[in-house]
Amino acid sequence: LVLQPGGTHSAAMALEDAAVFAALFSRLRREEQIGPFVSAYQEIREARTVEVRRMDVSNAAMVRMPPGPERDQRDESIRHARGEWDDGVLQREFEGVAALFGYEALDAADVSFRTGRFR
Repeated sequence: LVLQPGGTHSAAMALEDAAVFAALFSRLRREEQIGPFVSAYQEIREARTVEVRRMDVSNAAMVRMPPGPERDQRDESIRHARGEWDDGVLQREFEGVAALFGYEALDAADVSFRTGRFR
């Protein structure tokens, strides 16, 4: 999956990939674990990559709106946003961005081990 050029998480994604890979393979004890660990890595990182890409594309679309009613509504929502959100696009957008920044790669790897699926 290709990330959005100029997206918010390109560098972070590389570091997260490395962190998850290290967290998984630091637990390697037998050669037979390699296949399940690679599968765990794919499962953990694929969902994150899809979500980051979706939010980057959505965010880019929101900030590049052409003149018109949707942009006017977005601008009004920003002016109104000081502590009070409406139920509009801007609120969903910023909640999505906040969720991306709250991600912990090592926690994602640890959860996979705690569930016992990739031992």
